[in-house]
Amino acid sequence: IYAVVVFIILIKKKNINHIVKSIVITMGGSDINDFTVKVIEALNGLDLPNIKKTVVIGPAFENIERFRTYKNFDFLYNISNMAEVMFHADIVIAGAGLTLYELACVGTPGIVLCQTNYQSLEARCFEREKVVLNLGQKENISAESIQSELKLLLNDYRKRQEMSISGKKII
Repeated sequence: IYAVVVFIILIKKKNINHIVKSIVITMGGSDINDFTVKVIEALNGLDLPNIKKTVVIGPAFENIERFRTYKNFDFLYNISNMAEVMFHADIVIAGAGLTLYELACVGTPGIVLCQTNYQSLEARCFEREKVVLNLGQKENISAESIQSELKLLLNDYRKRQEMSISGKKII
């Protein structure tokens, strides 16, 4: 079923909104570097009252009760329709694993954070192809770097449009 949903979304045209209305945060099935909290706190440091913020929590996350303290976010747990969630988002902030391919497939602009060394090479390739913005590895990722890249995408409709088209093209 997942492959069918991805195929339908692949052939479906992605509409890039002029004004960002939704951001999805996902670090995959687990989050070994606790990037989810870092991204949530970075977004809390910005004034984004009219943007829906959704966090996808994977099945291998530890201590998910701590997320209940964040009030301005919607949380989805262990979902089976990730491609659909990504497709309907305006921007996705994600781990740089297989999510790189999902973002390209659905045509959603993304900001990626490398959870491991081996994710860096692919993330750099996807960035070079203008599919994502790559924040790099743990030592390079700060609230400021997340906010800076997010502000860039929030304010640059043409860049988001280019990223969407580039992702669909490489797939």
